[in-house]
Amino acid sequence: MINLWDYQEARKIRLVDVDDEVFIGYVIDITDAEEYMYDETDDIENFEDGITLKIGEKHIEFMQSEIKLIEVLEWEKWEN
Repeated sequence: MINLWDYQEARKIRLVDVDDEVFIGYVIDITDAEEYMYDETDDIENFEDGITLKIGEKHIEFMQSEIKLIEVLEWEKWEN
């Protein structure tokens, strides 16, 4: 699994998901697994980190298990 914390200072990344779809966007947030420990909507305990990207006007979140590859396109943390 990819360590998302390696990308906390990235500004813009190229992310390839497990379905080989490519997303290019700005890193908005990395969320620790402890914040996802239990999701009442599906009764599943989730123990993985997530990364949120700004792509156009949308914010899209990816969980570690959904990510195949991350390539940093720009460093320096995105300022909201």
